[in-house]
Amino acid sequence: MKALWLSILMIVCFSTVGKADNVRVSGDFNGWNTSGYPLKKVDGGWMLDVFLPMGKTRYRFIVDGEWMHDYANPWYEHNEFNSKNSVVWKGPDDVAP
Repeated sequence: MKALWLSILMIVCFSTVGKADNVRVSGDFNGWNTSGYPLKKVDGGWMLDVFLPMGKTRYRFIVDGEWMHDYANPWYEHNEFNSKNSVVWKGPDDVAP
């Protein structure tokens, strides 16, 4: 699965491309809820807009029940499960395209 990410203003758009039946995202913004937030299936992949606070936010995708980091995002941190959490930063200079 290839994942794409985009950070705009105070919204982050999580978007994935690939074959899947169910895609969700979970992270700091929802207390790492194991149900995650469901992404909506759109042409060419999956998408969800999420309002985030300023600063660093860690997240992972849940694709057909399997947790994975965002392979298209080069920023990540290692976690306590010996895997990676993807990281996105929100700053005061972020603007919508």
